[in-house]
Amino acid sequence: MNFVARVEENLRDLGTEARRKHPGVKEASERAILTLRSCQTKYVAAVRRATSDPAQVHPTTALFRSQDVLRPFLLAANYPDASARILAIALGGIELLLEGDAICGGDEKNIVRVLGIQAGICCDSLGRDEMASMGHQGGIAGGVGAGVGAAGSAAAGAVGAVIGSGWGMFGGSGGSKHSDLHSMGGGSGADDLAGLSGGGHSTHSARTVREDEDVARRILKILVTIAMSPALGLTEEVLAQCLTVCLMLLSCGNTGNTDSASAGAAIDAILGSSNSAAGGNRTRTSSRSGQTELGRGLSHGTALSSSMSMDAKTPACRTRRAACSSLKKVIMTLYERTSK
Repeated sequence: MNFVARVEENLRDLGTEARRKHPGVKEASERAILTLRSCQTKYVAAVRRATSDPAQVHPTTALFRSQDVLRPFLLAANYPDASARILAIALGGIELLLEGDAICGGDEKNIVRVLGIQAGICCDSLGRDEMASMGHQGGIAGGVGAGVGAAGSAAAGAVGAVIGSGWGMFGGSGGSKHSDLHSMGGGSGADDLAGLSGGGHSTHSARTVREDEDVARRILKILVTIAMSPALGLTEEVLAQCLTVCLMLLSCGNTGNTDSASAGAAIDAILGSSNSAAGGNRTRTSSRSGQTELGRGLSHGTALSSSMSMDAKTPACRTRRAACSSLKKVIMTLYERTSK
């Protein structure tokens, strides 16, 4: 029961860390521990039944799927001003539940939403640091904040292209699904994407730049885990959110340029090349050579994004490289899923 012990430890640590500034998180953590113990009792009973009756299937940690257990981690990550310690515990808890297949169907959307909030904060912090290191001292406060919005807008536009005109390259059903962002769930999808760009949230981090870099890398890791999880349904809405967060972090800093031109060029190059590799008619390509061609197209698209520095040693640049890698993994995972 190492899984249960680790999750409970995270919940206790989160409650202790959040008790003063975020009492609601502490209360949710306490309720989650009670739910976790109840699930543990059911798990033990199921193990005993499976032991005594060979016909019974041995239970897995999927038996611990519960929104109550996930909720305190989501609540903590929902605060834009969450400390590095609270975020480390919250993101660690989400990773544990994902690894244990203990996420309820549909909750992946809520996970990506809070990851988008933190990605916006990280973009701002890392962008400020890169601008300062390059000597762009004037206008940093307003410029980078605007840059976060520009990155989110460029990302949302690119996601619109993927879902509206390129879903077929992933084996989608075309007209039977939503054709663009404006038709997703009566506009709710578009609203969610707008929220991921940092709109409506403070973009000032109380964390250090190194801490925000670590947070950004963990966000990307979780996004890839969600995309690769066979147990989670990767709907168009979740795909849109995953790609938006990846693209937002790919645009962070943007070498001091606060408009979305260079970010948009890099995004268009990556997605445009992958679409060309899949075929001009955007039909499903099931051959191994097609998969290799898609990978080459993505790599070529990355190389075309020279307007965004990928070689510098700044935290923002390291984050851009990690975001580019994660973006390719998400797209390749989608391709592999739909080409079988």
